[in-house]
Amino acid sequence: MRYRGREGIAPARAKLSIVSADQEEFFDSRPEAEARCRELERDSDSSWIAYPADGRWRIAETNLPPQEAPDGTATQAKPRPPDADDPRSSLGRGLPGTGYQ
Repeated sequence: MRYRGREGIAPARAKLSIVSADQEEFFDSRPEAEARCRELERDSDSSWIAYPADGRWRIAETNLPPQEAPDGTATQAKPRPPDADDPRSSLGRGLPGTGYQ
């Protein structure tokens, strides 16, 4: 059995390798190829990827574990605070040659 580290996650030093490339299936669009990859992942213990080849899309099996849906909730960015007012006086903002430009 291969070492997967904590919680079944492959260690960072693991390298991606293509186990097999399906030579028969070509797809006209990326969403079609990715949908087929997800379908194949349901039936196997490895991950499948879609890649462009000759103007169309192909799929390949990798040595990585299948993708899983993220756990938890989405994180929302905090709103950006308004820009601070210019601390210089109105006289210092517009005078040329004073270093306050």
